[in-house]
Amino acid sequence: MRILLTFTCVLALGVMGCIEDDITYCESDSDCPDDGDGNECTFGRCLLAGFCGYFAVADGEACSDGVCLRRACTALTSVSGTVAVIDVNSESPAADAEVSWFGTSFGTTTDTLGEFSLELPFGTVVLHASRDGAWSGVEFGTVSDTGLVNPNIEIVADALVAQIEGDLMMDIDEEKGIVSVDFGPASAVVGGETVSSPLPDPADFGFTSDAGGNWVISEELLPAGSRILSFSGVRQGSPVGLINPQGVEGVNTCGLAENPTVTGSLPVRPKTVTRVQALCALIP
Repeated sequence: MRILLTFTCVLALGVMGCIEDDITYCESDSDCPDDGDGNECTFGRCLLAGFCGYFAVADGEACSDGVCLRRACTALTSVSGTVAVIDVNSESPAADAEVSWFGTSFGTTTDTLGEFSLELPFGTVVLHASRDGAWSGVEFGTVSDTGLVNPNIEIVADALVAQIEGDLMMDIDEEKGIVSVDFGPASAVVGGETVSSPLPDPADFGFTSDAGGNWVISEELLPAGSRILSFSGVRQGSPVGLINPQGVEGVNTCGLAENPTVTGSLPVRPKTVTRVQALCALIP
């Protein structure tokens, strides 16, 4: 599949314009090159094949045979957030981290406080943050009239991943990704919560931390331990259904807080930690 993100129209403050990249201007369809990338003239510009999958719906066009023609303008709003780097014994602002709307050319860089501002569409978005010396972070967020819900992205220092590998006596494959399911904070989490059928494929192994803060291989949360259950070696293109939080039978029920189906598959990349949020409720 050809991936060529060509332009996104912006409707803001009552003025319509376009953020452009490799644009062919036109007056009619005949002015557009018939090169397999699309040849429709809209808003005076030739529509080319866009990124197929993650943002096809937001752009007003479904994916067909691996090609998306970006036909509609998307309303954007400016939102703010932060990026933090999680190290062995600390958490600190991630200055000079690159932040982007996952799968697009929209991006920015954090300031010295780890803060960023980015124009995004309303609804569910996926954000990606990266910096040298750390595993990138991917978070689901929701853009509303009040700003960005869940605006904080975490990246994980190489040193912390090395410590986890040492505790587990296992190698974590940088050519694949980690998916972390965050079950907290929630009073309904008691230990024993799982994620349905993530192993043995397409993940390598699951891990969490115990009551003493030690990293251990496990496919379920441990009582009084971490409320984060992670899976190493998740392959790019893994299905959304891989992540299905399960509560403890007779005690609680759990489900995803986000709706990752907007992406079609999990937004996983090599050396990237993709985080999703689980919420649990006690059974009356």
